[in-house]
Amino acid sequence: MLALIRPFNGTEQGGDGVLIDTAGYVEIAQPVLANAGAAGPAQVKVTGNDVRTVPGLSPGGRYASLFPLWDGTDRVLVSWTLCRVLLDGRQLPCSSSDATNPQAVVAPPLYSVFMWDPRDGTQRPVLQPLEGTMYTDVVAMQPRTLPPVILDAVAGVDYDSDLATENVGLLHIRSVYDLDGTDNAPGGITALRDPAQATADQRPARFLRIEKAVGLPDDEVRDFRGTAFGVAGGLGMREILGYAPIEPDGSVKVKVPAGVPFGITVLDRDGKRISPRHLNWLQLRAGEVVTCNGCHVPAGQQPAGQPRVSHGRSGLTASVNPGAPTTGSPFPNTVPALFADQGETMAETRSRISCQTDCAALLPSVDVVYEDVWTDETAAGRAPDAPFAFRYSALATPAPTNLACQQEWSSLCRIVIHYPDHLQPLWDRLRQVLDVDGVTVLEDRSCLSCHSPRDADGLVRVPEGQLDLTGEPSPEQADHLVSFRELMFTDNAQEVNMGALQDILVPGPPDPVTGQPTLVPVPVAPSMSGGGARASGRFFSRFEAGGSHAGFLDPAELRLIAEWLDIGGQYYNDPFAAPAD
Repeated sequence: MLALIRPFNGTEQGGDGVLIDTAGYVEIAQPVLANAGAAGPAQVKVTGNDVRTVPGLSPGGRYASLFPLWDGTDRVLVSWTLCRVLLDGRQLPCSSSDATNPQAVVAPPLYSVFMWDPRDGTQRPVLQPLEGTMYTDVVAMQPRTLPPVILDAVAGVDYDSDLATENVGLLHIRSVYDLDGTDNAPGGITALRDPAQATADQRPARFLRIEKAVGLPDDEVRDFRGTAFGVAGGLGMREILGYAPIEPDGSVKVKVPAGVPFGITVLDRDGKRISPRHLNWLQLRAGEVVTCNGCHVPAGQQPAGQPRVSHGRSGLTASVNPGAPTTGSPFPNTVPALFADQGETMAETRSRISCQTDCAALLPSVDVVYEDVWTDETAAGRAPDAPFAFRYSALATPAPTNLACQQEWSSLCRIVIHYPDHLQPLWDRLRQVLDVDGVTVLEDRSCLSCHSPRDADGLVRVPEGQLDLTGEPSPEQADHLVSFRELMFTDNAQEVNMGALQDILVPGPPDPVTGQPTLVPVPVAPSMSGGGARASGRFFSRFEAGGSHAGFLDPAELRLIAEWLDIGGQYYNDPFAAPAD
């Protein structure tokens, strides 16, 4: 590919011409798999001129445009200007010794048309340069052979018409443990997929979450305050499209809504994100099937000297998931009913057999559901792993999706979480442990029974753990509830003084101007982080086995909190639900 490297300013509208090997490379030093071993670079200069793409003098002049002649000679029409300077009213070439005079300035460009011929390395004028006239864009009018016509795909022939009718495409990931062509599964993919060698809890990747960014309207359509984003303004608002199980070999095959930009996140057993946030959006057309080998090392985290693998380009690395070893037999130590074709991933096998009836294995869910369909008790020498589910229907508070989507997923289903509507009700919920008589309160586990500024008698107190979970407007930011600010932002420790709460003050550094002693508040770190559920250990650790709050929140409630944090902990995730500015 012929291209022009041109900065936006400081180079007199010009730059340098380069040839980029787009077929053999995906980055400057990263070849595609078919070109493996090539040293590169993928980009080379068109001419031998000393052209510089930084402000200042460019001894080899600069190019404003390039256009190849498709006549088999590799000649290129170019718009080029000589490098010149102005000194004492004189125009001098940059090769002049006077060009280094501090009083010399870059002269206006004099672009004209030339013919670059790589066969002999010459550049001949087509139009003589003319002061006051610039030819910056060149095009050759010449006959060209029409490229082959790419016919429109035909439903039922080129793609699955049923998928198109559902307005979905299919995403197939061969293994989330495939990281830029390296097997990152503990013990390797073939060992981890074998139920005789590994249980489900030994597999780090258990579920895939499919997310989408929320489009934000112009202010003329909906003007809302930035406080709606909470602590994650840079991420914007996000919706969740659904969840899918990750098979033992790390593979996934799942339906996704067509025409919707989406990202994917790898989760652990508890539904918490273990992969970096996916900031490269994918998109499928109705009926389209896209297969990728696996995941990528995030930019900036590659080992020294190792190039970055780019998204959106197939054929960069070979898949490290070998797939099924034979045809007509199950994967080692798995149930015989799931018989595989050689090379298939577990997700392919499961979906192929499922589609003999209803293709239910391809359907995502708004719930996080696990069932061990693979372990053969006799062959593996152990019982199948226990099933479990985190369902919105188990919530005693409002669910962030509608009932129809909880019953059956469709391409229109969305999970939209708002802090005041879905998180605050968790703290407000009455959680009393009653005696067998159904009346006597044995224990009050309600969040506000401890985490509020007044006790049951209405007396002022310091909230337990310096954490106030009440749903009143915050004095720090009236657009947020007190609980949100306390959970997500650094706060000041408080004490009761003369019947009122006030910040605790301790001696601080001397005043830099007067030298007098100062008093400063005591900071209290937030319990949660917009960085995700795993970055919010101060909160979740209390609800784990042996923690001070073990059993206080239901598994479905902990899942809701985790997914909300994983997508950024936004206050609102719908601009039309956020209060207008």
